[in-house]
Amino acid sequence: MTYLTSSRRADRRVNRFQIVGLTAKATIRSTRLAPLAATASAALVITLLAARSQDADLALMGMRLATTALVIGVAFSLDDPAGHTTSAVPHQLRYRRLTRIGYTAGVWMLILISLLWLASSLLPSDQPSLPIPRLILEASGQAAAGLAIAVFIHRTHHEPGRFAGPALLGLVLVSWLLPGPLRPWIHPEHPQWETGQRIWTTVLLASLLLLTALSWDSRVRSFHRLPISGRGINAG
Repeated sequence: MTYLTSSRRADRRVNRFQIVGLTAKATIRSTRLAPLAATASAALVITLLAARSQDADLALMGMRLATTALVIGVAFSLDDPAGHTTSAVPHQLRYRRLTRIGYTAGVWMLILISLLWLASSLLPSDQPSLPIPRLILEASGQAAAGLAIAVFIHRTHHEPGRFAGPALLGLVLVSWLLPGPLRPWIHPEHPQWETGQRIWTTVLLASLLLLTALSWDSRVRSFHRLPISGRGINAG
């Protein structure tokens, strides 16, 4: 009896890992990268123009515009046209969402670092170097905010990108109009540079917390309740 119980538990664990792997593969395949590719192309053009600028301020502004353009594509990472057919998958929604976000974020970060490296290598030698860590922080804060918006909209729409992208762009435009102490887009030589650092850190952490809270799914089907070998399907 003990042997049979242990065998069943081992089979159940194997089945669980198999389902996890299959779900991860299916989620990655269904992740839409076309919007990210489109925004990456726009960001590349802006990066090349910014790197050729003879003005350090214009180069920095250009790279901020390039990272913002790239971030817009991340807001489409949760688009799932077949979402209505996968809602019954015996998996936690947060796992599928984490897989989708993690895959897109990895591709996005690789593109972002490549663009920043390209811009730094093309800048004239007589210009000050770009604040790479700050640009990564700004882009990460925007990306986290865009994902939080997308997760919120995803509750009612399986393709939230078309709403989250414009909403994120609107928030970025508004942030450029904020008064001095609240404006996060600070020049490295400005006295409020450290204040801007704290603002972006707060935006990033708050967006991640909101993203985590909105991704929590209480409607989870347990693996142990799944019908096995057709048993229970025709019950009743």
